[in-house]
Amino acid sequence: MNNITIKGIKIELVEGKARAGGRTFTFRLGGNTETKLRKAVATAVKTAARAGGKRVIFSVLSGKEPFSFNQAGKIIAQEMYRYIYEYREHPVRQFWVSLADNIEKEPFRKGLIGYLNYFGNEQKSPFLTTDCIIRVKGGVVVIERSNPPLGFALPGGFVDYGESVEAAVRREMKEETGLKLKNLKQFHAYSAPARDPRFHVATVVFTADSLGTPIAGDDAKSVRIITVKDVRKMKFASDHKKVLLDYFRRKKHA
Repeated sequence: MNNITIKGIKIELVEGKARAGGRTFTFRLGGNTETKLRKAVATAVKTAARAGGKRVIFSVLSGKEPFSFNQAGKIIAQEMYRYIYEYREHPVRQFWVSLADNIEKEPFRKGLIGYLNYFGNEQKSPFLTTDCIIRVKGGVVVIERSNPPLGFALPGGFVDYGESVEAAVRREMKEETGLKLKNLKQFHAYSAPARDPRFHVATVVFTADSLGTPIAGDDAKSVRIITVKDVRKMKFASDHKKVLLDYFRRKKHA
């Protein structure tokens, strides 16, 4: 499948050069960081929407980005998704994505269309996730994300429909770190609309202990055990640096 329609807005991956028509805006996408690519898509969409554009064509260039073609597709999909669900009106009704010849089309398609298809058409409220600060010998466990938003993060993930946050956090920790949890307690909820660069995501953060050795799995590229000194030096996804600093600050004053 090379296209999907969400709330009446069609997103299509096209072969070769897309033909521009009336009220069509064309943008060339590149960027050597996740932040620059994300900003380029968001700026393009806002520019077209404010000018009353009906169609946006993204010409995706191959470059030396520090992420895969699949990840690039997901980043672009996330910004399209933001437009669809955050704009009250939708001047732009169609997105065409045209790829350079040297881009691996199948991984990109899975990132773009697969991501949009996964989140579906009916989301009308913030997404709910759960994360956990796992205490082990030597510090706390963090993962390096393999999917955008990139960077280090607390292990965690989306809560499934019909699943409690407690069940979700135990499942996600097992999938991402291989660890079983003891002394599981709720730490804090974080729900600022802009905390996650993808869309509005509220998370319930837990703390727990584990005696096991963490092993990277599922969406984790790597896993590390860190201390508060490490936190200040590392690049974290979303607001996870703030979450960890909040935890260490509260622990110090407990």
